[in-house]
Amino acid sequence: MAARSPAELADIVALLREHLSAGGTRGEFARHHGLTPSTVHGITRRNLPEFHCPPPPPRTSPRRRHRKRPPAPEPLSIAQIQAMQRRDGPPPLFCQWPAGKQGRTWLFCESACEPGQPYCLDHCRISFPRFRDVEAIA
Repeated sequence: MAARSPAELADIVALLREHLSAGGTRGEFARHHGLTPSTVHGITRRNLPEFHCPPPPPRTSPRRRHRKRPPAPEPLSIAQIQAMQRRDGPPPLFCQWPAGKQGRTWLFCESACEPGQPYCLDHCRISFPRFRDVEAIA
């Protein structure tokens, strides 16, 4: 924005005082005179303190404080981790891949499991990248 001469600024201030005294808004004045709302706000703040919005009143209610995070859980011991990794009972004999649902019960693929794996060969290829890599090498 180009700098205005003191005479132009005085004319704008006089027009703005008249407009605001008549009940007009700063936004209307800005649109009508081709000024930005920020410019009109600045002119009002510097030259027409009687029309400038006062700062908001101080808070009467206390500010909201952030909730404290719950404490971090204690780290697990090696024995606890090993107990979680250990499975109870024998390994599955049939593929554990969910093949669908019938009512409330899940249906599983009934092919034989790969040794040490919960899935058949086809589903191991889908689940575990190393089965695809072994097949590509062979």
